[in-house]
Amino acid sequence: MNNNRFGRLLLALTLMILLLAPALPAYAAGQEASTEPLLITGVAVSNIGYSGAVISWQTNAAATSQVFYGTAAHADTADYTRQTTVDTSLVLSHSVSLTGLAPGTTYHFRVRSVFTGDGESIAVSLDYTFVTPALPPEEPPPPTTPLPPGTADVSGMVTAGGRFTGPVVVTSEDGLAGLTIPEDTTGLTGDGQPLTLISIVPLPEPPPPPPQAELIGPVYDFEPHGATFDPPLILTLHYNPADLPPGFDEESLVIAYYDDQTGLWVELESVVDSQNNTITVRPRRFMSLAVIGYEPLPPESPAVLTVTGLTVTPTHIYVGNAVTVIVVVTNSGGQTGSYNVILNIDGVVADSREVTVDPGRNQEASFSVIKNISGVYTVTVASLNSSFTVTDLPVPPPADEVNWPLIGGIIAAVAVAGFFILFLLKRRRHEDEEDQG
Repeated sequence: MNNNRFGRLLLALTLMILLLAPALPAYAAGQEASTEPLLITGVAVSNIGYSGAVISWQTNAAATSQVFYGTAAHADTADYTRQTTVDTSLVLSHSVSLTGLAPGTTYHFRVRSVFTGDGESIAVSLDYTFVTPALPPEEPPPPTTPLPPGTADVSGMVTAGGRFTGPVVVTSEDGLAGLTIPEDTTGLTGDGQPLTLISIVPLPEPPPPPPQAELIGPVYDFEPHGATFDPPLILTLHYNPADLPPGFDEESLVIAYYDDQTGLWVELESVVDSQNNTITVRPRRFMSLAVIGYEPLPPESPAVLTVTGLTVTPTHIYVGNAVTVIVVVTNSGGQTGSYNVILNIDGVVADSREVTVDPGRNQEASFSVIKNISGVYTVTVASLNSSFTVTDLPVPPPADEVNWPLIGGIIAAVAVAGFFILFLLKRRRHEDEEDQG
């Protein structure tokens, strides 16, 4: 047993000698230099960056490290504007990092070391300089493609469901056509997606006006075509009274849209402001619109009213969203007449609206339908039929489940390992006690 103890002691002394051996020459050099004045040599600057640098130097005895620096040279270190914290480690080779520097700046510095052996000895270097590099010029941002006149980007004001988070105002380039979308309005493209761009542009080649009528001003194209709004948006067109032909009455002016499928101009319920020369409507969808004036017609035959042009948009929606149903009532007779438009959903009356149409004109009747149960719904107005589909909102994927069996196995493994290590320690202690006995 005594041999084991002697072997362990010999091994410990050998390890201590190996650890201390590298430090003995430096210690001896410091002791030999302690009788000489402390000297600083080999001052150098490295790793110069935009905001930092490394200052290094050597001394002939182990001493502390400190740097005084600023943007001007000084004879006294106390006059420099900045200084590092004293590194009290006694070394022969010194290295101090400077941070917080300004790019493209000339810096002056002095290094200072203090030996605290047999009597304090202080050494301060001459004034040295270095220059931090200037920042490279900033690259200009990539050019952005400007939006065409009369176009607005609304992508940042629309939720994923198409709801506008604030009011939006869009005006044509000539300032004669404008629209306002109130906050909380739901606007969707024809395929049920949220809107991103809205534009108002005049048509270069507008369709011809209806018989006995004139277009008063440009025809404006509101895009994207087929976009729907719930509740309806506010749309205003300006007109010039000087453009009205003789015999046309301002109060009889209307805003109408052109139906590409039927080739008809369909009137919207219009409010004329003859003082400001504006006409306002509340459409539920985008289309091509214009101010139309009609020649006065003498009464002839009785009103003949027909319903055409049933459209349902969008045809696929999520539960709780709105579908817009539109029909056109045409009066082919010679007198003004009224028609009660009845909307049926799956054979049940859902809504109705009375429309008054002047002779030779077309009037739109629109409805908004919301269903909270998924399914396919049949739409019937007069003898016209269509349908739309309602689906449930997508269900988000379930969150990842916690693998409790795996976690329990890991905890058990850690516990077993801990008990095994504790067992080994107790066994080792027991063996040591037996060696001492």
